[in-house]
Amino acid sequence: MKQETKVDLQALRFPVASLHLNKTLDDFLNSENEKLTIITIDLSIERCIKQRIAHRSLPLVLESGSLHEPITSEHINSWCDAFDEEDYEDVSFRQHHVIVKS
Repeated sequence: MKQETKVDLQALRFPVASLHLNKTLDDFLNSENEKLTIITIDLSIERCIKQRIAHRSLPLVLESGSLHEPITSEHINSWCDAFDEEDYEDVSFRQHHVIVKS
């Protein structure tokens, strides 16, 4: 059975989210898991994922079409201690990007 890793970047935005992406991809490549889901509010992360895979010639594939999940009050409540409201006030959904090893 294939194992999956899920990483929630919460309300992180570029460039900090991009730095976390680098570590997440490296950790995933070194794991036995076959599937990685990155959850983010940052719309630029999809572009960053594609760029990292191409630039570093990683044996990964970003599946097309990300799931869009509405941001709920539960999400906001979980972020309130670590993030300022302006970090997430202009977004209404979280994207789920699925990456698989090729």
